[in-house]
Parts: sequence; structure tokens; C-alpha cells
Amino acid sequence: MLYINISKKINFVGVKPVYDSGDLTKGTVLRGGGIYFKTGSSGSKVSGIGVVTGTNIANGFDIHGVIDSITIDKCLTIARDHGYLIESYNGLVQNVKVINCEAYDGIHGFISKASLTTFENCLAIGLQSWGYGTISDNILAADEVGAAIDNKVINCRAVRCGVGFSTYKRNYFGTGEDVVP
Repeated sequence: MLYINISKKINFVGVKPVYDSGDLTKGTVLRGGGIYFKTGSSGSKVSGIGVVTGTNIANGFDIHGVIDSITIDKCLTIARDHGYLIESYNGLVQNVKVINCEAYDGIHGFISKASLTTFENCLAIGLQSWGYGTISDNILAADEVGAAIDNKVINCRAVRCGVGFSTYKRNYFGTGEDVVP
């Protein structure tokens, strides 16, 4: 089980893999783990990387903490839960761009619970639930809110997904009408 926790600004460049018969081939592929951006990784860029998570790793690309300006380009995932999860529960995540990326064969593809996220020219295929989601909720605790504010989904496709696109807000704890924006 290998996952990479990134807490510094990086530029991680590989050779874009190809999805073939339930696997990623012919390129740069991280197997059995995920790439997790945390506080301190603002300004990072990742390009041409494939991620195939293991059974104990939930997400291919996971962004949370206090983060501004992450770019993920030409990446592919086969993730157990989320291909790309951007969330602001424990700090403000904003200005994330996921461009020309693909998510296959998991539960959810591209999910944002953050501000100013852009999914552009992306492809979600064979996901059990949502291909794309922009969600505001407080599922972790009454005072921990992941708020999807001013997100964009541009020229993206969902194929053979339970739901192509979903957007909603939910206050799981029912306290205070305006707790979840």
C-alpha cells in the first residue's frame, strides 16, 4: 500500500497512461495507493500520472487542507471510492483545476466540496454512482462544512455512470438553517 502525501509545492510530470481492459498501461502509473495534497502544497502541478488504488486506499487524487491553486492535467484513475476528491472540511481549498483527466470503475469520479474548482475536458466511465458532483455538506461534523462555491464543469462527459452529474447541499445535523451554504 503506497500513497504519496504532498505538503510542499511540487511539479510531478509523467507519461499519460492508457486505460485498457480495466487497467492502466503504457505510462507512468502509481499502483496500490493515491496522491494526497495537504496544507503546504499550494501551487502544485501534476501531469501525465495514472493512479490505481488498492483495496485499502479510497481515493486516487485527494485534496484537502488549506490549499490554493492545484492543477491536475492529463491524469487517469481507477479508484475504489473517488477518482478526484477536492474538499474543504478542514481548511479552505480553492482554485483547483482538473483538466483532460479520466476516472474509471470506482464509485465516484470527480467530486468538489471546495471553492472555484474547475473540471474541464474530463471523462468519467463505468462509475457506480456520480460521474461529477459539486456538493456542500457537513457530513463529518456539525461545524465542518465542505462548501462547493463557484465550481465549473466544462465540456465533460459521463458514460455508464449511475448519475452523470449531481449538485446539492445537505445539512446532516439539522442545526442552523444557514450552516451549509
